[in-house]
Order: sequence, then C-alpha cells, then structure tokens
Amino acid sequence: MIELFLVKETEWRELVTESVSLEGQRYQAPRSIQATIVVKQGDQKYYSVQEGDTVLFKWKGKELFRGIVFSRIPDEHTLVFTAYDMLQYLVKNKDVYVFSNKRADQIV
Repeated sequence: MIELFLVKETEWRELVTESVSLEGQRYQAPRSIQATIVVKQGDQKYYSVQEGDTVLFKWKGKELFRGIVFSRIPDEHTLVFTAYDMLQYLVKNKDVYVFSNKRADQIV
C-alpha cells in the first residue's frame, strides 16, 4: 500500500496519491521520487506541497524515502512534484579545503 505524507513540525498529513516513482538505490546519492497527487476533486480540496517541504514515502508500512521537494508542476486537479533525499546536498557541494603540513589542532 502506497503511503505518502507531508511532514510538518508536529504532524504528518497524508497526501492523496495517484502515482509514485522511486529512483536510485539505498545509500547512493541522490535518490528521488516523482509523485502525482490529487489536490482537488469536485468541491473537495486535499493537501498540497510547496518547494522546501519534507515528504515521506512508505510502502506497506516501511519507510523507503524521506526528502525535500525541489520542484512541482501544478495542474487543475493534480500536482506533480520531485523530491530528493538529503544526500542531494552532498552531491551539489563544491567546497573543497586542502591542508598541507598541518596538524589536526592547527586546522581546528
């Protein structure tokens, strides 16, 4: 059973999910999901997501993915978003520090 949640500070809000595609392998960066959620059906409105929100994907009660929404494409009744796990930040990091002939206490 697909379970997709919007994670807020004190609560989890379940998203009405149409489809989820999980890409990548565990412990390899970056993993991502692309999901289509229903945000409106007739007069009924459901939860949506914004860039920067945290989402949690579970399959049969087991957590498979937790990440940050990076992009979204809204439609009249649905919304497609892409979220990356936290390792995305390590992959995008370009900072490099090189220390030569220094002890650890001198670097700190």
